[in-house]
Amino acid sequence: MGIAVYGKLVFLNGWFDQKEINSLKRLLNVHLKKALEIRQVFTNRFIVGITGEIEPMDLLRSILDCLNNPLQPDMFLHCHRQLRIQPYDHFVPDNLLSIAYMEDHVKLDQIHNFLKIIFCQK
Repeated sequence: MGIAVYGKLVFLNGWFDQKEINSLKRLLNVHLKKALEIRQVFTNRFIVGITGEIEPMDLLRSILDCLNNPLQPDMFLHCHRQLRIQPYDHFVPDNLLSIAYMEDHVKLDQIHNFLKIIFCQK
């Protein structure tokens, strides 16, 4: 597990699985990008890279603060139309689609643990 900082570029490598990497990328792009003035979030199989004007530890603290609160689908979606993925989803109420989306597409446990270790929290 580690963090590498090169100027305004932060790399996170916590041996996250692809679902966690995609979840973090979505959280950063949808929920935190504007507030933190993030320029770009990029990923590969093992790392998440973030560029922007925020201090790296402030960035990590903001992510941890999000993860310490109940996660909501709108933190990961630009609009609720994105919930309608499957052919018959238009018959399913939004609240059930939200639950299904969170179960199927969002996984942040390892990232949360990684950040708690960085900030020495229990």
